[in-house]
Amino acid sequence: MSRERPAGHRLDGGRIADALGVFAERLASADVTAGVAGSTMIALLGGDVEPADIDLTCHSGSLHVLRNLLGNPREMETGGPVWRNAWWLRGRVSGVPIDVIGGPAIQVDGHRVDLTPVSPLQIAVAKTRVSLADPGEWVYVYQAMGSDKADLLAALLDPADIAAAGTRLGITPPYTGAPPRNSSPPARLNETHV
Repeated sequence: MSRERPAGHRLDGGRIADALGVFAERLASADVTAGVAGSTMIALLGGDVEPADIDLTCHSGSLHVLRNLLGNPREMETGGPVWRNAWWLRGRVSGVPIDVIGGPAIQVDGHRVDLTPVSPLQIAVAKTRVSLADPGEWVYVYQAMGSDKADLLAALLDPADIAAAGTRLGITPPYTGAPPRNSSPPARLNETHV
């Protein structure tokens, strides 16, 4: 399943897209899959954000490979009020800060909720394709963080995809944030856009 980025996207030809393309090629050569998350995912889906870094999620078993691919990364605290990840690395690629979260999980209503590290959704970036973390799940991540990015991301998605993510995660009640801000209907995540 793949999707094309909206035309004229902010990442076209920028340093974030270039760094993401470089790191995606490193991941592919190491046979590791990771999902783009955070503001970079929102930007790739057409959101009006200017990412300052790249956030990726991957399976927890990829720690040693990711350490090598990032060079000399810092290990970050995985707790806090929301996060319950297996591990979290912070490094730089082509001068751009990059956070890689292994075994992503959040705390919701007193219990751990494991996130899907890599969804089937792919988007073209630079000269390669990148996988995304599950966008519907990230609506709930941002909601748990108390971030207005929950509404921004939700406006880009089909409400059925958000509801399905909430059901998979066992989060109730379902997300009922702001309705989409544009007049065109959001794209279903299982569609291919060319």
